[in-house]
Amino acid sequence: AGESASWLVNRLPVTRTPGAWVSPLVFHVDTDRIQQATIRLVGKPDVVLTKAERTTPNFAISGKPLANPSAANGVAAGLIAVEADDVQKSAALANRPPAARATYRMFDGMQLELTGWVIDGTHWLAVVPSFDAQLANRFANDERPENTSTAFWRTPEQAQQETGRIAERVGGWAYRIPSYRYDGIFPDADDWR
Repeated sequence: AGESASWLVNRLPVTRTPGAWVSPLVFHVDTDRIQQATIRLVGKPDVVLTKAERTTPNFAISGKPLANPSAANGVAAGLIAVEADDVQKSAALANRPPAARATYRMFDGMQLELTGWVIDGTHWLAVVPSFDAQLANRFANDERPENTSTAFWRTPEQAQQETGRIAERVGGWAYRIPSYRYDGIFPDADDWR
């Protein structure tokens, strides 16, 4: 607008599907970073999974013990490369009761508050990231294992920066995700017993 020159574009491949106009990646968290997960499903008791140290092989679970000590370890995979099929303003879901909530806390201080809805067979996710300096400081002096890539290791400063980037991206949005991804983020602990 306001320029004397005009430009003609012969071919501009724009799909009619608005969901294809955005980058599908919502966030990504490597499995080794998760220190604690609290899962709240409607109609079920809260479940808390915790690793006391980065080197702890299995999550300890609140409530009944697991028959197989590693049964709940798959919870960490729920946050790997979470991608959206569609997006809408999260305000559109404000009047709908959520079906699930979860809080994932990382050893490096990043924390994700996740809210899930199931609406007419579709699964929606809202994300609120934050940074817990006290948690980050608690594990800040851990030595990085030799076999751990720097890509999977965050200093508290890096985690705080990452938290800001995710917050900027997801603030005010809800994402439609595949059902298998939803079930990975909000698992039912009954499946582990």
